[in-house]
Amino acid sequence: GIDRALLAAALEREQLFVRQYYSPPCHHMGAYANSRAQSLPVTEYAAYNVIALPVYNDMTEQECNGIVSAFGRIQANAGRIAQAAH
Repeated sequence: GIDRALLAAALEREQLFVRQYYSPPCHHMGAYANSRAQSLPVTEYAAYNVIALPVYNDMTEQECNGIVSAFGRIQANAGRIAQAAH
């Protein structure tokens, strides 16, 4: 019920900092400006909706559970988060 930007902001409030990777998709970058006539809807959807969660070698099970719990809280409150943003 919320978009990537709202999700990233909500995760930040949970002290989880995510990245918005693959945005823009390569074929939208300046180096490929002449190729923009190419339509890649799946690539574009993924590029503008993917987030990268924090991941590192020594991540603990407690930290992983914290990420899962944060997503649960955000999902349970998605309607209120969306309403507050508008």
